[in-house]
Amino acid sequence: MTRHQTDQHVAVFAGGVALAFCAVWAGLEGAQRDAFAAAVLGRLELAVIAVVFVIALISTAVAALFSRFVIAPRRLAEETRIITHANPAHRLKIEGDGALARLAAEINRLATELADAKESVELRIASARADLVEEKNRLAALMEELAQGVIVCNIEGRILLHNRRARILLAPPDSAPGAGVGLGRSLFGLIDRDALVRALEQVAARLGRGEVNPVAGFDATLADQTVVRVLLAPVAAAGGDAMHRHADTALAGNTRISGYVLTFEHRQEADATANAKETARSPLALLASPSRPAFYDFDLFGKRMHDAALDDCPLDELSYTVFDTETTGLQPADGDEIISIGAIRIVNGKLLHGEIFDQLIDPRRTLPPASVRIHGIEQSMLAGQPDITRVLPRFHAFCAGTVLVAHNAAFDMRFLQLKESATGLRFEQPVLDTLMLSAIAHPHQEVHNMEAIAARLGINIVGRHTALGDAIVTGEIFLRLLPLLAAAGITTLRQASDASQRTAYARVRY
Repeated sequence: MTRHQTDQHVAVFAGGVALAFCAVWAGLEGAQRDAFAAAVLGRLELAVIAVVFVIALISTAVAALFSRFVIAPRRLAEETRIITHANPAHRLKIEGDGALARLAAEINRLATELADAKESVELRIASARADLVEEKNRLAALMEELAQGVIVCNIEGRILLHNRRARILLAPPDSAPGAGVGLGRSLFGLIDRDALVRALEQVAARLGRGEVNPVAGFDATLADQTVVRVLLAPVAAAGGDAMHRHADTALAGNTRISGYVLTFEHRQEADATANAKETARSPLALLASPSRPAFYDFDLFGKRMHDAALDDCPLDELSYTVFDTETTGLQPADGDEIISIGAIRIVNGKLLHGEIFDQLIDPRRTLPPASVRIHGIEQSMLAGQPDITRVLPRFHAFCAGTVLVAHNAAFDMRFLQLKESATGLRFEQPVLDTLMLSAIAHPHQEVHNMEAIAARLGINIVGRHTALGDAIVTGEIFLRLLPLLAAAGITTLRQASDASQRTAYARVRY
């Protein structure tokens, strides 16, 4: 018997008993009612039991009817929004044979037809774009292997494109995987800001004088004391065909600059090829070439990487670090420690699988067998790993300039907060919790653990109870929740934070 049928039977039984009692009372005449009342009042215990019994029956009937005629339709609406906004493969559970069951079946039929039509359209689009995608991938692979480091930034210094050579040259000493160069990160943390600003002012002034293809060069000393030669050329439009259309006006003297291209070489390598560089075409002129390949996401040129007033920023325009921890236990205040941190970044609505943080940590204590059975991390695996005082500064740098996202974030953040005195580091950026966001998007769903949310949203869980695996799943959940939140009128960070604090999960403390 389904829960829906059980509720229906309970409602019928409770309602029937209550109605029968009321009918008997209504059928009594005045003297009979007085005698009945006197008999009942003569036994106070019996009167109390009768009243409680009637109230319980009525309450049970009301609750069952409320569940069937109020909660069930709302849950049906929530699951329909999952199909339309997050997971087209999701289907409604059909319980019973009433009107709601027939409605659910019809919604499932329409969802299947919509999915088939969408798949057909996507196949035609993919077929039409196959050659373009192949060419783009080939050109991207060639750029990745260039001997020069190449970085494209917007005017705020946020990295929009980078290649392998740039990542190697600008990698901070002793950096964790994913630190240093990355999409959406600030270049000013890697190259002297004043030198960049001076070079940008030079090319802007030369553009203003009508100079064609201005390039500014300067030497930069990196964190490991390596000296690199940097060449900077401006970009004068927002992307795609628009960039090509406006490049001519930039070459003709338009001083509006929306970004810049930088190339990097070791100083000695740059000296050996100096003459060739002097006679080479400007990178800006190359950008203006009709056959110029597109190596980067043009949408990023038109987006501001918000550093201030984050509360009012649209959720889909922010950069995020999605993270998870594995620990020795569930009591951070009683001595449990972090043994693994995993994280992945989201920029421009995309999970960046090339920009991850994945680090085991020596907790300086014995692992309880109960925790090992959950996460599978053995004591021997932690031997020789850095402790939290060495790992946390690297993780702090990895998260810089982003909003933090976690599932049941209060648990993970409590561990980080307890290490503030030992490391001198505070994670002060905003935090969003997919547990709370799911409760906001689906207030009438009963379960909001990671497995249940992933199942609703059509996400396969791989690597459960590994920090990085859970971080990736949490990131996928977060991206699927964004359109559902938007459908509920929650589109900014402030709205998401305020709504989260109104959920029951906001009262949980560790």
